[in-house]
Amino acid sequence: MSFVVTYITVYIPVVLNKPVILECYISLLQRFFILSSLLIPFEIMDTKTDPKSLNTLPQLFGIRKAKQLGYGFIVVFLFLEFINFRIHNFIIDAVIAIVTIIFIRFISLENDEYYTSFWVESVPIFWLVLLILFQ
Repeated sequence: MSFVVTYITVYIPVVLNKPVILECYISLLQRFFILSSLLIPFEIMDTKTDPKSLNTLPQLFGIRKAKQLGYGFIVVFLFLEFINFRIHNFIIDAVIAIVTIIFIRFISLENDEYYTSFWVESVPIFWLVLLILFQ
C-alpha cells in the first residue's frame, strides 16, 4: 500500500509537470518510508483480528520488532531529508518523525481503536498544517 500511495502522490505529479531528477527519487523514497512507518500502528492494532495467513509485520516478526522496523524507517526518512538538506523541510520532517515515533512507541494491543483511527491518521493533516505555516 505504501508503494501505491507513494507512486500516486509523488511520482505521477512530478512526471506530469517536469523531468524526473534525483530530488524526485529521494522524495519518492522518503514518502515510502514515512508511510510504511505510519502503517505500523495500524498493523499492530489489527493483529488481533487479522487472519494468520496475511503475514503482516507484527505476525511475522512480533510487535517489538515491527516497532523497531518502524523506527528504522523513520531514521531512513530523516537521513534522506538530510541528503536534500532543505533546513525548513528538515525541521518539519523531524517534527513529523518525532510524532510518528511517539505513536509507534505507545501503540499496543490494548489501545482504543480511536488511537489509530483518529490520532495516527491525523499525522498527515498535521504535516500539511506545518508545511502551510512554514512555507
